[in-house]
Amino acid sequence: MKNFNDLSALRSVLQELYQKNLLRPEWRLEVFVDFLEQELELTKDDASLYASTVLTRNAEGSADWVGSAAIKVLGKWIKMSQEGMAAAWLKSVTETWEFSDDLMCEYKLETYEGYTSPFGSSYSRPSLTRTAFIWAPSDSCREILDVVIVPLAGGMARTLKVAWLDQEVFPRKCSINGDTFIKQ
Repeated sequence: MKNFNDLSALRSVLQELYQKNLLRPEWRLEVFVDFLEQELELTKDDASLYASTVLTRNAEGSADWVGSAAIKVLGKWIKMSQEGMAAAWLKSVTETWEFSDDLMCEYKLETYEGYTSPFGSSYSRPSLTRTAFIWAPSDSCREILDVVIVPLAGGMARTLKVAWLDQEVFPRKCSINGDTFIKQ
């Protein structure tokens, strides 16, 4: 599977869809799906989800709307939780979504479970799971933004639901699939 070199390349392809005078939105969608299958080597289902997510509005300004949405999403978003106490049993979980300008993203789930007793015994179990994806945001201007992700190591494409939890131009807090994340 391949990907766009960067956000600018995706925007150029979207702009070209409208410059080719494809008057019907369904034609633009079909051409984009074909492009994704041929050029990015996505499966038909993944290409269809990618195209229908990116071109939700499927209108003249779609390339610009995708660019604006991507700028808000770019960066590292982190969520942390902890149970227990440091002097006894402790479990901490860190989730990270990192969205890059090259339209690659990585999800990391880091967990640490440990125990320390006052009598000197202890154990520790750290674990790390990483998954890499290609990604692209929707051209939608709704309150909840759909972001399509396609796993690099196989598996089916899916969408993330991103909602901004502050009213900043460049948000610092968001919800990803209902969980609160802070921009790092």
